[in-house]
Amino acid sequence: MKNILFVFILCSFTTIAQKKQKLDTCFTKEEILDISFTLDSLEQINEHKDHIITKHILLDSLKEKRYWLLDDQYKHCISQRDTLQTTLTDYIQNHQPAEPKWYDNNLLYFIGGVLLTAFVLR
Repeated sequence: MKNILFVFILCSFTTIAQKKQKLDTCFTKEEILDISFTLDSLEQINEHKDHIITKHILLDSLKEKRYWLLDDQYKHCISQRDTLQTTLTDYIQNHQPAEPKWYDNNLLYFIGGVLLTAFVLR
C-alpha cells in the first residue's frame, strides 16, 4: 500500500511540474526563423573554414615534401659536382704530356741519318 501511495504522489508531482513548464518562448516566429537561418549560415561558414584548413594542411604537407625533394636534388647535384671535379683533377694529373724520351730527339735522328748515309755511300 505504501508503494502505491508513493507512486501516486510521485505521479502527481511530475504532472504538476509538467504543467508549470510552458513551451512558449519569448521569441516571435520570425525571430526564430532568423535565428535558424543565422545558425545555418554559421554552420556553412564553419564547414567552409574546415575545408580551407584541410586544404592548407594538405598544401603544407606538399610544400614539405617538395622541400625535401629539392634538398635531396641539391645534395645529389653537389655530390655530382664533387665527383666531376675529382674526376677532372685525376684525368689532368694522369694525362699530362710526358717528357720526351732521349730517343725522340729530332736532332739525334738527323745526325743518325747523316752518319748512316755517309757510311752507306762510302
